[in-house]
Amino acid sequence: SLLHCSHNGKVKRLAVHPLITSLFASISADGSVRLWDSLSMRQLSVFSFAAVLGGESGSGSKNANCVAFTPDGRMLVIGDDLGQLCLFECDFLHNSVDAHRRRETRKSKQKRSGDRRRQRSE
Repeated sequence: SLLHCSHNGKVKRLAVHPLITSLFASISADGSVRLWDSLSMRQLSVFSFAAVLGGESGSGSKNANCVAFTPDGRMLVIGDDLGQLCLFECDFLHNSVDAHRRRETRKSKQKRSGDRRRQRSE
């Protein structure tokens, strides 16, 4: 699969973005987190967590093994075997969430405008 071809180690977990459901993150034994777009089947971003958690991937008990998005979708939370959590900020996530909210606001305004027009014509 695409995930296994891109990661150089076992894929441990996936997390779906809370607002943009076509966006997901994968975490792997290779020491990386990758962001993906399921619609285009493209990798959007990759970064390493091994150095942040204080060790190289596979070198002991500080291996990251879980990933999640924050509820607002602007950051990733990475957890390791020792129960430590790290927050990763990513410009890509900030920009994606902002663009998503702008689209949703436009859709909502268009729907309200269409509802008002229908009410007037009735």
